[in-house]
Amino acid sequence: MISRRPYEGRGLNHSRRAILFGVDRGLARPQIKGMRPRASRPDSLQSVTVLETLEGLAAQHGEAGIPFKELEAATRSRLTFRVLTDALDALVSTGAVRRVMERPARLAITDAGRKLLNEYRS
Repeated sequence: MISRRPYEGRGLNHSRRAILFGVDRGLARPQIKGMRPRASRPDSLQSVTVLETLEGLAAQHGEAGIPFKELEAATRSRLTFRVLTDALDALVSTGAVRRVMERPARLAITDAGRKLLNEYRS
């Protein structure tokens, strides 16, 4: 039996072989482009949802902060995990939410967050 190269004689034309093997030969240009990182831009509705949930859970936990897992469970029906984390990151960067502890993750709403929530409600 004669040994063939991997894609020889299997219906792949010259251009297709060049793309598969990462060779740029004028006519064959690779179609794969680098992925861009996704933008973290939660809208105000998502931010309000997170702030309202934090405010509701704050009475139970007080200064110790709300565990992230409990916040995730409370918002699961309204927000996906990715949307929740994006909204939290945006709120932390603006100072509306603070991280009480890193591990295990605990969060608390700040006075700036309450002010922002009141602005959204009015």
